[in-house]
Formats: sequence, C-alpha cells, structure tokens
Amino acid sequence: MANEVLILNFEGADGAPSWTEEAQGLEPAIHDNCELDTAQHYAGNSSLLFKGGSAAEVSYLVPGINSSNVDLTFYIALHEKESSSLTLMLTDADGGGNSTIYIQLFSSSLVVQAWAADGTRILYHSAAQSWDLDTWYKFRVTITGTAVAFSLNDALFASDDTGKPLTGLDSFAIGWTTWVSWLDAVTMGSVPAGGIDIPVAAMELVAQAPSYGGSGYAEIPVALLRLLARNPSCVWSIPLSRQASSQVVCRCILTGADDGLADIDLPIASFQARLRDGEPSYLSCVVPNSLAYAGEVASRPNGEIIVLKGLRLWDGTEHLQEIARVNYESVQIDRGARNDSLTLSGHKTVTSSAVKEWTVAGVSFYGLQTDGKRSIRADVDLFLRPGDTCIYGSGGNDYFVAGQITIWVTARPAAFYMEVTEA
Repeated sequence: MANEVLILNFEGADGAPSWTEEAQGLEPAIHDNCELDTAQHYAGNSSLLFKGGSAAEVSYLVPGINSSNVDLTFYIALHEKESSSLTLMLTDADGGGNSTIYIQLFSSSLVVQAWAADGTRILYHSAAQSWDLDTWYKFRVTITGTAVAFSLNDALFASDDTGKPLTGLDSFAIGWTTWVSWLDAVTMGSVPAGGIDIPVAAMELVAQAPSYGGSGYAEIPVALLRLLARNPSCVWSIPLSRQASSQVVCRCILTGADDGLADIDLPIASFQARLRDGEPSYLSCVVPNSLAYAGEVASRPNGEIIVLKGLRLWDGTEHLQEIARVNYESVQIDRGARNDSLTLSGHKTVTSSAVKEWTVAGVSFYGLQTDGKRSIRADVDLFLRPGDTCIYGSGGNDYFVAGQITIWVTARPAAFYMEVTEA
C-alpha cells in the first residue's frame, strides 16, 4: 500500500475558518469551533486555535495509510485549562470497529490508551503531568506492527508490544474539549515494514600469552585469550525513532516559460545568495557537468534562477521553501583536468511587503562593523527575510532590522552558512 502523508501547518490569516491542507488523497475535514490564530505558532506565522467555551473538533481522514506502521507528530500549547480533557485520537474513520489510539490531557495528568480491533484495551498508562501555559509540547505516536510507543518532548512516555496488530488507523482527530489551546505542525504518515539484513560473521580476537617469563622469572602458563561476538543475521524491526525521517535537499530551477520552454531542474554543487530589501539581490549557482546542461541553459536566456531548500520525507515527498529568485543574466563555464562546471548568476530587486519579527538559531558569530552596524552568523533560516527584525539572543537589545542576508551552501563538504547584517 502506498505511503500517505498528512501535513498541517495551519498557515493563513488571523481568524480564518479554513486553511490549506497538504496531503496525498486527503478527504474533507471537519472543522468546528476552531480558527487560525497568529498570536501563537510553533512554525510559520499562525496555528489552529481551539476557542474554548464549547466542544471543538478537527478531523482528517488519510485514506491508504499503512495503519500497521504509523508515525504521527504534533505540537500543542495550552492557554486555559478546564476540568474536561483535551482528547486526540487515531482511529478508523469508517467506523469499522478497528483499532483506536487515545491521548488525553487532563489539568494535571496525561493518559494514553490503545484499543485493539476486537475492543480489547491493550495499553493504558496514566501519569501526573504539569502543563506550562502558552508553551509548546511535542507529542509523537509510533506504531510498528503490534508495537506502539508514545513520547512527550522526545522522551518516551509509554510503550508496549501489544501482541495484536493495530489496524484501520486512517484518521487523525482532536477535540471534545472546552480548553483554549493551539495545535500546530501536524505530520502523519506510514513507513514500509521490513528489516535490514546484516551478514552473519563471527569476530574473534586471539592473543597468545608467553610460556616463559625469561631468566629468573616464573613460568607463565600457556593460554589463549578469546573474545567472540556473533552478529545477528537480521534486524527485523527498527524503531521509527531510529529511522531517518527526512533529508535536507536544495533545488535550482531555471524557468523557461518566457522562452516557450519547460522549467529545468539543475543539479547544484554550491550556491551563494545575497538578499537585500529594495536593492538588487544576487544569486550564483555552480552546476556540475557543463557539457550536459550548457545547451539547456543557453536556450532559456529570459529565465529566472530559483533556489529552494527544504526536506525530502521518507516516502519521497519534498516540501521546499524558496530562498532566492533572480533574473538569469550570465553563465560562466569552467572546464579543467578534474572539474567541469558552469556558474549561473543574476540579480533582481524585491521589496519586503510583510515584515515580521523572527528569531534565528545556532548563532556562532557576532560582529560590529566600523559603521556601527551589527552582523551575526547563524543556521540558515528559510523564513528570515530582509526588512524583518532579526532576534539573535535573549538580551534586551539582541535584535536588529536585517538589511542584508548572505547564504552559502555547498554539497561537498556539506555546509550551510547564513550571515545577517543590520540595515
């Protein structure tokens, strides 16, 4: 059965009663007493607000999910806690009496339950849990065959091998709550079952002890020291937490619409982008194997160069964010004894229209220029743009308006750098 992925980032205008869902084969959702809210968000600019006061629900059916191998991750922030619980479910949307997974947040506890298709409760775990208001909590449910595991903030909360397959889990729902709370960054998908074969081999370490200690010393008995270890012939199941769930990817596209051609996806060995607000931004991309692509590039003189960066999920689905877009202006071809590449470059002026405050991570350098402007080096952030207020620390003055953002990315060795300079 094909892998299906549900991705809910709840992006949109404040107070909007609907939003864009990203999923393969997503069925219509039920939205009740909830709306988008820009006051809180784990990622992006908004999240889904459950307004409280009466029961609320949001439900999604993901048909075709491989329900015996499910991976669900989501983030919850609580604002006002009521006596009733906040309930999340993985269940069978068709009502066929299949398995059900419950996660219930009470005012001072957390309960997780799993029910088999025959109605037998196969897991129940309850523990005291204090909740900090307006704080994001990460929840994850992983199911592999008969095993189910729950984690809170990446710490294992409960797990069990139920002995019964958990089947029919094709719907994610949250609701039945009067709590005021936010939901964000929901991902749900299935992973293929199977294991990784490991060759059968024995490792042996042998050391021969000397039989005699030399003149005037006692004789040492002859003996062999052996250390033996045998690898297993197969690992039948790898926990989802140990599997690589995504891979960072970059894409370079040269558009062809203005030349009557299709866009072309170019491989890139490295690129450099210099982004500015209201002044020409610059982009340069190094493409290996100029012989293969020089003709395609030459036939698109009126194209745009677009660089995107994002994640490739384990099912091959890619989710990308545009880093830079410029008008294609020039190409330089470099051919030598060992290397063959072409470099595309261009400029384009873009003016920011929706500036925001944005906190960057991984700050490794802080500098003060002679003109008094500050600069930092940090992890590449796809959502920081020139004109935004860049927050780089926890101090009262650790922020400035970004005037220029310079990004360097190389494939070998893999390296990502971003330098932000004050306007």
